[in-house]
Amino acid sequence: DWDLHLSTLFTEVRLRPQVEVRCADSLPPHLVLTVAALLKGLMYDEDSFQKAWEHCRPTSSAEVAQTSRQAWKLGLKTPWREGTLQDLARTCLTLARDGLDRQQSRRCQERSESYFLNGLDRLIEGGVTLAEQLLQNWHGSRQDKVKALIQHCGFFDVASNRPDASCSNEQFKP
Repeated sequence: DWDLHLSTLFTEVRLRPQVEVRCADSLPPHLVLTVAALLKGLMYDEDSFQKAWEHCRPTSSAEVAQTSRQAWKLGLKTPWREGTLQDLARTCLTLARDGLDRQQSRRCQERSESYFLNGLDRLIEGGVTLAEQLLQNWHGSRQDKVKALIQHCGFFDVASNRPDASCSNEQFKP
């Protein structure tokens, strides 16, 4: 069954009846709504969409592959054309904020949803990705690493009733 096979692919974006953006999972709780706000600001405002596309449009598949290979190592410091991914992120964040503000004024809402982008603004200006933040605390025993991961990803409330849960495979054996 073709649909079943497609469900096993984990690409960054997947076209279904809707567009699935799958690259932003396990975010800290204060950033969960940031992704929705960013995408809404960029995708649902024609001006922001066109400007973002001008900045992000790949010139070749080689450029995409090279940037992808470097980004997982260099994060926001990855070279991107005349600057870095941090520069591109700043530009896209500004475009998203502008797009959300225009949407707010068209709908006569009292408050723009651009405030959901504030956490992302701090992250970009700091120049340290969430993965880099996690790796800064990635030391100690396996238990310490699991606790750091749980805390970083916002799973603390879920796991708080089992703070001393074993990290061994024993719990998964039949």
